[in-house]
Amino acid sequence: MSIKEIVKELKTKYGSNELIKDELKMLSKGRTNLRFLAETVIEATEDLGLAKEIYKCALDESAESISDTLSIIFSIACILNDKEWTSNLTHKILDDITNTTHFVQLAEIIARLDGLDDKRWALEIYEKAVEMASSTRDYTTIARSVYNDRYIGDEVFATKMLEKAVTSAEDVWDICSVADLVASKKEYSGNKKWAKQILEDSLVKFTLEGNFDSLKSKLAEIDKL
Repeated sequence: MSIKEIVKELKTKYGSNELIKDELKMLSKGRTNLRFLAETVIEATEDLGLAKEIYKCALDESAESISDTLSIIFSIACILNDKEWTSNLTHKILDDITNTTHFVQLAEIIARLDGLDDKRWALEIYEKAVEMASSTRDYTTIARSVYNDRYIGDEVFATKMLEKAVTSAEDVWDICSVADLVASKKEYSGNKKWAKQILEDSLVKFTLEGNFDSLKSKLAEIDKL
């Protein structure tokens, strides 16, 4: 079905539904997208067949954007709850992914209980993310994700990534971002001792660059946690 045909069918079948009317109005003004329209159709009408047609159009529109395609695959997995289609799309997009963040996003879809719930496969994708990683931000992105129980809940893996994040740090802001994550009780184990050690070990290196005050300030901030 084309978008035009979908809109026509929505108006014919669900024209009196306020949620559908509002979403179509926003779509016509460019204030929403097809993924959100599909999710609204599922919520308001439970018409999964029509929602699937909308997702197909959304995928066609997002063909040039890995990020947009991943968000649609996430929705197909968790909102449409079509695991077979999600699996097929996941295999299809693998060869197109070229950066750490997108590999992590894909691994999260695969690992989630309401996604594909396949932690073994997700771990393989996380390993691909590691292969692509080169910056502190890359490694902290992986660490934050693999530590989360919603995905694979692997503290050992997360710790290895945080160690790599430290060695990859290029400036004081990189070091502070790692220390923040290490000290976080929500996103990691809340290891204040290690977080302070990371900062203290960096004092000599980054003080030479004129960042002594920033590091001391971050140390004081972590002490108060």
